[in-house]
Amino acid sequence: MSLQRKKILQDYVPKQIPTENRKGCQTEYIYQGDWYVWDCTPDTLRSFRLRALAATLLTVCFFLFGALQRTVCNTVSFVAIPSIFSILALMFGTYGLFSRFLRVSRLQEYDFRSMHFKVQAGFGAYTVFILLAAAACFFTIASGNFFFIGRELFTACCYLICGVLSLAICLCFKKLPYHREYGGHYR
Repeated sequence: MSLQRKKILQDYVPKQIPTENRKGCQTEYIYQGDWYVWDCTPDTLRSFRLRALAATLLTVCFFLFGALQRTVCNTVSFVAIPSIFSILALMFGTYGLFSRFLRVSRLQEYDFRSMHFKVQAGFGAYTVFILLAAAACFFTIASGNFFFIGRELFTACCYLICGVLSLAICLCFKKLPYHREYGGHYR
């Protein structure tokens, strides 16, 4: 059995249940591990999801506004490479944020850790990459390598706003209250 599968199934206990035709038994696995429970109302979680969706859409819009500008900043490799990596990080964080796990009030330990990692790592990496791209844009502007200063500044400011919005999503998610509910471990 692979290590990942073993880790997922470690908190499940098999239980034999007789089948309906009484000719055998069926094995059902019951979760006995720890649960993570959100300490807020479903309306608060829904409100957070809507605010995070709005911030993510704004982030994507500002990124596109900045990335689609015809500027020197967007053609320089030390701006373009962090921008490309930031797209991947944003997709990873958005997948974690809008997965089904934020919709339920109780999560199994593995699911909670997986979701928490995706959101924190995704939006954290996006923040770092996009702020690197913004800093590189400002460096390009400061070096005097530009056609129109207005477009270059617009691109850099769009990237900067994306970084701030991403950081806000990451910090707001981190502040969502939860507690750990210990399961009935019998092994």
